Amino acid sequence: MPVFYSLKDIATIQPWQVGETARLLHQLQQAGHTIPKSWIISDEIFQKVRQQLVAREPAFADWPQLLWQTPNITGYARQNLAKRLIYPLVGLHLNLPLQQLLDSTNTPVHELAISSIM
Repeated sequence: MPVFYSLKDIATIQPWQVGETARLLHQLQQAGHTIPKSWIISDEIFQKVRQQLVAREPAFADWPQLLWQTPNITGYARQNLAKRLIYPLVGLHLNLPLQQLLDSTNTPVHELAISSIM
Protein backbone atom coordinates (compact mmCIF):
# COMPACT_ATOMS: atom_id res chain seq x y z
CA MET A 1 0.00 0.00 0.00
CA PRO A 2 1.43 3.41 -0.94
CA VAL A 3 2.21 5.96 1.74
CA PHE A 4 0.71 9.44 1.36
CA TYR A 5 2.03 12.48 3.15
CA SER A 6 -0.02 15.31 1.68
CA LEU A 7 -3.00 16.23 -0.46
CA LYS A 8 -0.61 16.64 -3.41
CA ASP A 9 0.19 12.93 -3.16
CA ILE A 10 -3.52 12.10 -3.19
CA ALA A 11 -4.02 14.21 -6.34
CA THR A 12 -1.83 11.79 -8.29
CA ILE A 13 -3.80 8.69 -7.30
CA GLN A 14 -4.76 6.35 -10.13
CA PRO A 15 -8.43 5.88 -11.07
CA TRP A 16 -8.51 2.24 -9.97
CA GLN A 17 -7.45 3.26 -6.46
CA VAL A 18 -10.57 5.28 -5.75
CA GLY A 19 -11.76 3.47 -2.63
CA GLU A 20 -8.34 3.80 -1.03
CA THR A 21 -8.28 7.47 -2.02
CA ALA A 22 -11.46 8.19 -0.04
CA ARG A 23 -10.02 6.45 3.02
CA LEU A 24 -6.70 8.33 2.77
CA LEU A 25 -8.48 11.66 2.30
CA HIS A 26 -10.38 10.96 5.49
CA GLN A 27 -7.13 10.15 7.32
CA LEU A 28 -5.50 13.36 6.10
CA GLN A 29 -8.56 15.35 7.15
CA GLN A 30 -8.48 13.76 10.59
CA ALA A 31 -4.78 14.70 10.80
CA GLY A 32 -5.73 18.36 10.38
CA HIS A 33 -5.28 18.88 6.63
CA THR A 34 -7.92 21.05 4.99
CA ILE A 35 -9.55 19.39 2.00
CA PRO A 36 -9.91 21.96 -0.84
CA LYS A 37 -13.56 22.87 -1.39
CA SER A 38 -13.13 22.29 -5.11
CA TRP A 39 -12.53 18.61 -4.28
CA ILE A 40 -15.83 18.15 -2.48
CA ILE A 41 -18.78 16.58 -4.25
CA SER A 42 -21.91 16.25 -2.16
CA ASP A 43 -23.57 12.89 -1.66
CA GLU A 44 -26.73 14.20 -3.35
CA ILE A 45 -24.86 15.19 -6.52
CA PHE A 46 -22.89 11.95 -6.55
CA GLN A 47 -26.10 9.92 -6.31
CA LYS A 48 -27.69 11.86 -9.19
CA VAL A 49 -24.69 11.19 -11.41
CA ARG A 50 -24.55 7.54 -10.32
CA GLN A 51 -28.26 7.02 -11.09
CA GLN A 52 -27.71 8.19 -14.64
CA LEU A 53 -24.66 5.96 -14.99
CA VAL A 54 -26.51 2.91 -13.65
CA ALA A 55 -29.31 3.56 -16.14
CA ARG A 56 -26.74 3.19 -18.93
CA GLU A 57 -24.68 0.40 -17.37
CA PRO A 58 -25.89 -1.64 -14.34
CA ALA A 59 -22.29 -2.40 -13.30
CA PHE A 60 -22.08 1.15 -11.98
CA ALA A 61 -24.38 0.14 -9.12
CA ASP A 62 -21.20 -0.90 -7.27
CA TRP A 63 -19.83 2.64 -7.29
CA PRO A 64 -20.86 3.65 -3.74
CA GLN A 65 -18.45 1.05 -2.36
CA LEU A 66 -15.75 1.90 -4.88
CA LEU A 67 -15.96 5.68 -4.86
CA TRP A 68 -17.89 6.95 -1.92
CA GLN A 69 -16.98 5.21 1.31
CA THR A 70 -17.34 8.35 3.42
CA PRO A 71 -19.89 10.67 1.74
CA ASN A 72 -20.17 14.22 3.05
CA ILE A 73 -17.10 13.65 5.26
CA THR A 74 -14.19 13.67 2.85
CA GLY A 75 -15.79 14.27 -0.51
CA TYR A 76 -13.91 13.03 -3.52
CA ALA A 77 -11.18 14.61 -5.63
CA ARG A 78 -12.93 15.96 -8.71
CA GLN A 79 -10.04 15.16 -11.01
CA ASN A 80 -10.22 11.53 -9.93
CA LEU A 81 -13.97 11.44 -10.46
CA ALA A 82 -13.35 12.84 -13.93
CA LYS A 83 -10.83 10.10 -14.65
CA ARG A 84 -13.25 7.48 -13.37
CA LEU A 85 -16.07 8.84 -15.52
CA ILE A 86 -13.81 8.66 -18.57
CA TYR A 87 -12.32 5.26 -17.73
CA PRO A 88 -14.93 3.39 -15.69
CA LEU A 89 -14.47 -0.20 -14.54
CA VAL A 90 -16.60 -1.61 -17.35
CA GLY A 91 -14.82 0.42 -20.04
CA LEU A 92 -17.85 2.56 -20.86
CA HIS A 93 -16.60 5.80 -22.45
CA LEU A 94 -18.74 8.76 -21.40
CA ASN A 95 -16.88 11.42 -23.39
CA LEU A 96 -16.36 13.64 -20.36
CA PRO A 97 -13.66 16.26 -21.12
CA LEU A 98 -11.13 15.80 -18.33
CA GLN A 99 -9.21 19.01 -19.09
CA GLN A 100 -12.39 21.08 -19.07
CA LEU A 101 -13.26 19.66 -15.67
CA LEU A 102 -9.78 20.25 -14.27
CA ASP A 103 -9.66 23.81 -15.60
CA SER A 104 -13.16 24.73 -14.42
CA THR A 105 -12.97 26.89 -11.33
CA ASN A 106 -16.35 28.59 -11.64
CA THR A 107 -18.48 25.72 -12.91
CA PRO A 108 -19.69 23.21 -10.31
CA VAL A 109 -18.32 19.78 -11.09
CA HIS A 110 -21.77 18.18 -11.01
CA GLU A 111 -23.01 20.45 -13.82
CA LEU A 112 -20.16 19.31 -16.05
CA ALA A 113 -20.60 15.66 -15.13
CA ILE A 114 -24.38 15.55 -15.46
CA SER A 115 -24.51 17.59 -18.69
CA SER A 116 -21.92 15.31 -20.29
CA ILE A 117 -23.97 12.15 -19.72
CA MET A 118 -27.45 13.40 -20.55
